[in-house]
Amino acid sequence: MEELIHDFFRWCVEVLVWIGNVTGMGYELANIAIFVILQPL
Repeated sequence: MEELIHDFFRWCVEVLVWIGNVTGMGYELANIAIFVILQPL
């Protein structure tokens, strides 16, 4: 089960990195935009 959680986390990080690269925001800003600004809506 731990490996499944780790793999899912790595996949999420890769998606965030991809979003950051596509938008030009970078990983950190994409993370903030999704989890601090968009998620509470």
